[in-house]
Amino acid sequence: MTRIEAGPACAGDPQTPLRDPFWAPVRWMFYVAVVLTAAAAMAMNHADPDLWGHVQFGRELLHNRTLPRTATWTFTAVGHPWINHELLSELAMAWSVEQFGSAGLLWGKFALSLVLIGLIMTAAIRRGVHPVLTAMAALLVAVNVEAHWHFRPQIAGYTLFAVLIAWLDAVFGKSPIDVTEVWRSLQARWTRSTEPDAPAVLSIRPSPTLPAGVWTLWLMPLLFCLWANCHGSFVAGLAVLVAYLSLRSFGLLVIHGRRCLPAVVQLASVAVVAVGGTLVNPYGVDLHGWLFSALHVPRPEIQDWESVSLFSDEAAGLRLLMLIGAVGLWQTRRKRDLAELGVLAVVLWQAISHIRHLPFLAMLFGFWLPVHLDSWLKPVGQALATRYRHWPRVRTIAVTGLAAWMALVVVALQPQLTRLKVDRSRFPVAAMEYMREAGLYGNVLVTFNWAQYAIGCFARQAEETGGQQVSRVAVDGRFRTCYPQEVIDIYFDFLFGPDSEHPRYRSPLSGLVDPARALSWSEPDLLIVSRRQRPSLRTIAAHANHWVLVYQDDMSQIWARRDRYDRPDSPYYLPPASRRVHDAVQDGWVAWPATPSTGQCVEMPGRSRSTAAEAVATNRRKLRQNVSRGLQRQSPTLNGASCGHPVASTLAATAVQDDAG
Repeated sequence: MTRIEAGPACAGDPQTPLRDPFWAPVRWMFYVAVVLTAAAAMAMNHADPDLWGHVQFGRELLHNRTLPRTATWTFTAVGHPWINHELLSELAMAWSVEQFGSAGLLWGKFALSLVLIGLIMTAAIRRGVHPVLTAMAALLVAVNVEAHWHFRPQIAGYTLFAVLIAWLDAVFGKSPIDVTEVWRSLQARWTRSTEPDAPAVLSIRPSPTLPAGVWTLWLMPLLFCLWANCHGSFVAGLAVLVAYLSLRSFGLLVIHGRRCLPAVVQLASVAVVAVGGTLVNPYGVDLHGWLFSALHVPRPEIQDWESVSLFSDEAAGLRLLMLIGAVGLWQTRRKRDLAELGVLAVVLWQAISHIRHLPFLAMLFGFWLPVHLDSWLKPVGQALATRYRHWPRVRTIAVTGLAAWMALVVVALQPQLTRLKVDRSRFPVAAMEYMREAGLYGNVLVTFNWAQYAIGCFARQAEETGGQQVSRVAVDGRFRTCYPQEVIDIYFDFLFGPDSEHPRYRSPLSGLVDPARALSWSEPDLLIVSRRQRPSLRTIAAHANHWVLVYQDDMSQIWARRDRYDRPDSPYYLPPASRRVHDAVQDGWVAWPATPSTGQCVEMPGRSRSTAAEAVATNRRKLRQNVSRGLQRQSPTLNGASCGHPVASTLAATAVQDDAG
């Protein structure tokens, strides 16, 4: 079957009425509306669990101007090497916060989404794709990416991946290596090798040359140098680049033979210098060594690294991408590029294996598939456009409708770009307010998803107290970048319990599962746990003689060491009247960063509202009174039951699923 190579249409082509000057205002207003709509879909404005840590680590780099080589803000991995592969992203986040507050984060994320969608639409427009198909591709990409478009350095990695694919498409998009031609060349070579007497087929092909813009690829090290210092996903970009150039080289060799060796050598050299660009980072080759050791070890506890069930609701977007992509490639009238098909297949496999790779697949779809769909559906679009080509009234209606569309999107974006929300039902905002009010600090074992929020709160507390009240966490979202696997196992044992059916990876050196080990390892002073973590609560209940409940609401609890906070002769003694145990519902949201300050106060049982300094002074006065009078401690109550020992009633009342990272 003869394939028709559909190239970009010119403005005066009568077969492409949507591209003539009459419709230019409508066309460009439509593109702007689509870009805004797609970016709005990605403008999620809820704080990510790791946001506080990224901003804090970036601030420390800005102010100290030194790169920490060992783990910070932890009491369990002191002195352990820390490979921070997100340096530039964290610096950018910290700078934007210091210059513009939370609006800097909101607008920065929105700007990256505009870049990503803009690159995809620009590629489609350059290839002459119909505006409706261009819009469909952009919106489909946005829908598949938005669930991963958090306030994290990974969105810088996604954006740089889009830059990489846009770059390759601009250079090679008009000179595809046709997979059909490669197949026929392989068949011909096989025939010649197996049937020496077969008549030779005369094939006259022009001497192979690379596209004119291939020289720009020598600048690829700059992209990968930036990427390697923004996020570890540069490994995915490097793999895609090497696979793309390798498949292209293979196709050239099959079709043209030795005549294309200079071109193949040039493409191989580009890949080599791109790898060299990633070595320009503060850790040098140690970054690559750490990434290799970290990536070959599974991480089933982390949701982003779970596999995708193709029949689940979460895979609806993936199924749609696969269906539309398969139809487009099957019905296309354009050449199917060998390198694009190979990279799509590999990335599809990775997207099914690890859900966090789905945005890479969606972006490849947005760049490479619309042109194939357009070659199939172009006659339909031309027929509809020709019918209304010179109807001024239709153009007026379209302009009015598009203006209204853009106005609605702008109105909907207003809260998304002005409010960075911290959901009280997801983060222990009230518990942190109590902790600051009561003057609690020390080594704190915090629920994994809350640990970097706790770091943000602890940093503010340390700053406002002049370093007198310093707290550190047991383990946080930096995971293997600064924690040995054995330490991670200790706290995931506490999180999941000994009988969990959740997939786990544990180091062979970690020994048997022992959830109670986390309560003594490196001597934590406080525990901040989610009430949904039933295995953790059961472990605490089994060691009630060492821990006392000092705070509780409907989602979190704070437990304190008895020998530190429950003995009247201790300088850290927290009187029962200063403890707060209830089931108050945590709902609504507060503005980021939601870190308690000295001036903030919280209502405590048995006393009026007071500042943190007054609360600490009150505790000290009560301590002196109790010691002088020889008073015995009175146990607070929880739901009418004594809390001298852990709360079996609490465990029974909160029979919900585990909240495990």
